[in-house]
Amino acid sequence: MKIKRTNEIEDNSFVIGDVISFTLTDGEEVEAMAVEKTDQGTMFILVDCLKQECPWNKKDTTEGGYAASYIRKMLNTKILDRFPEEIRNRMVPIEGDLLSLPYAKEIFGDDVWFAADDPEDIRQWDCMKERRNRIAWRGCRSGELEWYWLRSVASATNACIVTHIGTASYDGSSAALGVRPRFLLADL
Repeated sequence: MKIKRTNEIEDNSFVIGDVISFTLTDGEEVEAMAVEKTDQGTMFILVDCLKQECPWNKKDTTEGGYAASYIRKMLNTKILDRFPEEIRNRMVPIEGDLLSLPYAKEIFGDDVWFAADDPEDIRQWDCMKERRNRIAWRGCRSGELEWYWLRSVASATNACIVTHIGTASYDGSSAALGVRPRFLLADL
């Protein structure tokens, strides 16, 4: 018989697969999983989506890409402001942002044909090879499966998404879908 046990510990360094829990300033509880080690620290992604859905853009357009998107602005203003100071103080910018959406290739690898504009050096996180890790709830274990945005552009009007069953797809960028941000924390 195989038994898997997890222990809760206090530590300032992270290992891939670690899950940290914290409460946003508005009381929403979240968990984030360590998915990648970098020279600057450890990359995390929320285990589930935030409770509040958001459109990728106000209109069905991806003009300007993720850099010009409404969701990017929301991530780095209103959503970032909800993160506790303890977490924000350890965040390291990724491509200029403290919070961002993952690339389609980080979730699905090279199999996503409609995310051809993702940078060549982006690789799938090992944990995302398991579909269960691609599936997210609306709010921490709320019981409602969520479709959520990725930063990758699929077409002039569509951005890439992850469906409620963990598969790749795309949707009109003005649709209100889940937000599952990634962020980099400095190792101490």
